[in-house]
Amino acid sequence: MLFHVTHVHTPETCPSDDPEKIKATFGQMLTIADELGVKVHSLYSNNIAHTMYMVIESDSAENISKMMDPTLKIATASPAERGKANDAVRKTLANALGLNPRRVKLLSGQASPHKKFHITGISTEEIRTAILTL
Repeated sequence: MLFHVTHVHTPETCPSDDPEKIKATFGQMLTIADELGVKVHSLYSNNIAHTMYMVIESDSAENISKMMDPTLKIATASPAERGKANDAVRKTLANALGLNPRRVKLLSGQASPHKKFHITGISTEEIRTAILTL
């Protein structure tokens, strides 16, 4: 199936002026696309409007969502037993965002390398900006 995707971001999170941000953002997205079997047929970026348009071929919208979903990789030396590794990742994420670890709650992925966290005390844009500057 073919999909049209419109991605809008803020000037603060725009990677267009920083080659490293472009590589980190779009390089990661295209790598994930390859892994998921998603093919990007065309891409147009309107830098002034901070908007990107893509025509994407995929078997499912879920794979496109996975491709576009911002992902942060955090490694820990803590053992994956009794939640020690999860707690270390949660604390590392909180520290990177300048938050008290109590503001970061693990929602899913307790026994998986892919985790989802609920973060309070900071806006979504502040999180995106912080992740892009890591």
